[in-house]
Amino acid sequence: MVNLGSIYKISGDIKAAMDCFTRSLKYHEQNKDKTGMAHALTYIGVTYKHQGNIPKALEYYTKSLHLREEIKDKPAISNSLNNIGTLYRELGDTKKAMDCYTKSLKIQEEIKDDYGLSYCLINIGNIYQDKEDMEEAFKYYTKGFEIQKKINDLDGMSHSLNNIGTVYQHLNNDEKALDYYTQSLKIQEVLNNKSGIATSLNNIGGIYFSLKKYDKALEFCNKSLLISKELGFPNNIKNAADNLYQIYTKTGNLKLALQNYELLIQMRDSVNNVENRKAGVRTQLKYDYDKKMATDSMAYATELQVQNAEIEKRETEIKNKKNMQYALLGGLILVIVFAGFIYNRFKITQNQKSIIELQKEEVEQQKALAEVKQGEILDSINYAKRIQKANMPTEVYLAKNLARLKKN
Repeated sequence: MVNLGSIYKISGDIKAAMDCFTRSLKYHEQNKDKTGMAHALTYIGVTYKHQGNIPKALEYYTKSLHLREEIKDKPAISNSLNNIGTLYRELGDTKKAMDCYTKSLKIQEEIKDDYGLSYCLINIGNIYQDKEDMEEAFKYYTKGFEIQKKINDLDGMSHSLNNIGTVYQHLNNDEKALDYYTQSLKIQEVLNNKSGIATSLNNIGGIYFSLKKYDKALEFCNKSLLISKELGFPNNIKNAADNLYQIYTKTGNLKLALQNYELLIQMRDSVNNVENRKAGVRTQLKYDYDKKMATDSMAYATELQVQNAEIEKRETEIKNKKNMQYALLGGLILVIVFAGFIYNRFKITQNQKSIIELQKEEVEQQKALAEVKQGEILDSINYAKRIQKANMPTEVYLAKNLARLKKN
């Protein structure tokens, strides 16, 4: 999972990378694998560092160092010291940075790990470069680069080439600097390391600016800024904005010069502000105190178990809460369906009642019509009878006439 996260990180998908690293940490915590936990913590710290979140990076590096010291993993301890030293260097505390690097170098020389040794040498070279002691910086960079070439560490070589190019640039040997920066860029492009590509592009742009090839300088620096913004890495953005500010100022485009200067200040403050420095000191003090208190590994392991149990408890509570929410939602859906069914039956009943009422009204109307017709028929019959009675002679009349005829 960590390896997959590293691929995402190199390609610039920081969100996916952080997700992989976090899942890896959780997996190793569940399996109580301290080596895996320390590894995942380191990668999370590296990601926070690139995002400019120095306090968070220092927090995760320190947690990783705790675990590695507990299991006495010397190569990993050296790696953690290197990482912490790099953070102190970025905070401007070269004394603490050099202290970390020196301790790391001592371990690497003891265990004879070429990979780790090369990085210690490069990091110490960075401190000398910060002090503008280019002779010492070049010596350490060259030693580190030769070891990286021997073990075919392409990523390390690309960084060392950039560092050596920086020394030549400081010594005003622009042609040599451009050559080393270009070599670095080619390797970074092969590795698809976007952060490294952004750095090399910006360095090349700086050389073209020094050579007064302003169009070329703008081309490379703008590419660097675009990739840096895509990654969201403040240091890279700051460096690209710094070069662009100088180029636009020199070419008379004051509007764009101002925009890049404002971006430069914004990124510089986010990376190296007072709160970051305070957080670094607080974390280091906490680390020193915790180290004294954690006299045996069992006590620390118990603390981790308690923390893991608390995490599991919280996860169970969240899971139960979600299940309850799903149950309530399911019940609500059933109620809505049942209410819909009842309403539908009510509408059907209402319709049936309306039909019956209409049929009843029709029957009543038919009955009334029949009664009217029956009355008319009876009236007709009675009328006919009266007519007949009016036209026919009466029995008395007939009797009298018969008697009269008999006499005659």
